[in-house]
Amino acid sequence: MKNSAWNRKSFLSAAVFIALMTSFGSASAADVQTKDVVVTANKTAMKVRTSPAAVEIITEKEIKTLGFNDVRSVLAYASNIDLSRAVMTGNAVRIRGMNSDHTLILVDGRRMAGEDTRSTANSYALQRLSVNDIERIEIVRGPSSALYGSDAIGGVINIITKVPTKMGITMGINTGTYDTATFLHANLGKHGRWTTAFDARLDSKRKILHYVYSGGHMGTPQGGHMG
Repeated sequence: MKNSAWNRKSFLSAAVFIALMTSFGSASAADVQTKDVVVTANKTAMKVRTSPAAVEIITEKEIKTLGFNDVRSVLAYASNIDLSRAVMTGNAVRIRGMNSDHTLILVDGRRMAGEDTRSTANSYALQRLSVNDIERIEIVRGPSSALYGSDAIGGVINIITKVPTKMGITMGINTGTYDTATFLHANLGKHGRWTTAFDARLDSKRKILHYVYSGGHMGTPQGGHMG
């Protein structure tokens, strides 16, 4: 009886150990798979090691582990990316020293409304997203103009967001010397096979008269995107 009880305990212990190791192995494999797959370099899923371009991937796990609370901080952590404050309340993002209007920022592989012109040069893109909505960020360094146009000569930053399963709204306000910008990101949840999200921006700009900013001017909502 004692041997039978001991064998039963040994069997249960071994089963628990195997289950834990299998679970750990699966989780590790999933992390490696997510880290190793990139879709930005040639617009199709491929392994990082086979990508023709220099690629860096920052995962959701890294963002949480390092305690980043905004997208600007995440990109500042990446290699060969320079960030500085733009003229208004936005940011100038440069890859390998190229001008900010040669760095293309995408969200889920698409340009953000109001961010694809030389006058904006992606300066507001970073404020319009919450790190809590990010699954990973793919950074492709070097010319990608053949795929994305002349504004991707320096490189491409593709911010991949999580699939919205629940409804939620994220808002933010950035105030500078020259204007105030209000940002909105809304997840409308999952409806069958479709998921919907919406982004918008509203600017309040000060007028300039004889090189002095005074008064106020309320801009119109700067579009958004549905997906």
